[in-house]
Formats: sequence, structure tokens, C-alpha cells
Amino acid sequence: MKLHKKDVIANAAIEVMSQEGFYSATTDKIANEAGISVGLVYYYFSNKEEILEYIFEKECEKRINFLKQIKASDLHSLLKIRKVLNFHFALVWEDPKVAKIIIRERYLPFCTEGGIQKIGGVPLFLKDTIEEGVKKGELRECNPWIISMAIFGIVEEVLNRYILEAEGGGGTNILEEALDQIFMLLDKGLSA
Repeated sequence: MKLHKKDVIANAAIEVMSQEGFYSATTDKIANEAGISVGLVYYYFSNKEEILEYIFEKECEKRINFLKQIKASDLHSLLKIRKVLNFHFALVWEDPKVAKIIIRERYLPFCTEGGIQKIGGVPLFLKDTIEEGVKKGELRECNPWIISMAIFGIVEEVLNRYILEAEGGGGTNILEEALDQIFMLLDKGLSA
């Protein structure tokens, strides 16, 4: 399947930004990595901020579509959360460079208003799922916002550790272990 030029540019930007960071990445380097002219980069994107926004939006789309499927299912609340975490970790495992960019660049000033903001859908999904589980009697009474932020914070720290270990050159199996450990914590702490 032939990629659209925007995706070719985004993939090249992922390579460059994951190695050099957003500020060191230039449109020249991105164009060179993509094997195209700088002018063609500017045809599709006004600047490298737009490229990063596009990367975030594509990643968020994957997660949001999965969240909608899981939300509509009749699964137990904790199983819904487990499936979402498993899907998220699988995407990271599949493309750690994207995860590295999201973790490292998500606090850039222009990102807070654009694509990265959509990642807010994950904590909201967690909150709604926990609320639903409490109402159904599957989960004990708790503050769903606090628990969802705690889960999201754990996931971010696991991803930080994964990236650090991967960059250190050593093999890492933290993603494999993390899902079971997080689920055990939630099961013991939240089950009614």
C-alpha cells in the first residue's frame, strides 16, 4: 500500500524527531529523511509544528477508535481498562519512536491546544468506565477522576521507563510486566 505524502513526511519526522528531538529537527532533515524536497514538505505542512500535530492526531485517532469499541462492549469495567491498556502498550511496542515523541514533546506550548489534547480522551474513558463500574456494583466507591489520573500517571511512567531502558541499549520487558502488575493493582484495589 502506497502511503500518502503527508504520511511519508510524518514517518520521516518521527525518525528525525525521535533521534534529535523537536527543536533540533529541521524541515531540511525531515525532507532528506523522506527523500523529497523541502518545498514538498511545505506544500503539505506550514511548519514542523503542524507535522508534530499531525503525528499526535494520527496516534490519538487509533486510540479513540479503539476506546469507542471497548466502551460499547458489555465487558466488566476492569476488563475494559485492561484491554485499553493492552492496546496502548501494543501500539508503543509496535512503534516506540512515536511513544518517545509523545512522551518527550507533549508539553510543547503549541501541543496543548492541538492533537495532543485529544489524548485527554484516555483519562476521560477511564473515568467514565470507573463510574460505570461503580454504578453496576463491579467496583467499589471511589473518586473516578483521581483513580483515572492515577492510572494514566502510572502508564506514563511505565512508558518513560520503557523508553529509557530501550535507549540504554538493553532489552526491556517492562511493557509485558506492566499490564499484569497494573491490572493486579486495580483488581485488588477497586473490585467490589
